[in-house]
Amino acid sequence: MQERIRQIEQERDELRKDAAIGAAIQRAAKELPDGYDLHIQVESGSASVSLYLPDTDGCIEFDIDDNNRLAAEVEAAIDAAIAQGKGE
Repeated sequence: MQERIRQIEQERDELRKDAAIGAAIQRAAKELPDGYDLHIQVESGSASVSLYLPDTDGCIEFDIDDNNRLAAEVEAAIDAAIAQGKGE
């Protein structure tokens, strides 16, 4: 019984993680200021988020490590774009 409870809890955590990623992407589509591009690169075992700035060749990289989830990095990139967009 304990093993089954552990499996259910693990499945629940994975579903929450997947939902958070979807919600972060939906937020990006709604809230990114004009001219900012958010790129997510995923490969086996890793992912990265890049925020490309308008009218420049510059970008900000958001690294995903064992402690950071993809959703959190997407959220951080959105927040950075909004903050920079207000400073223009």
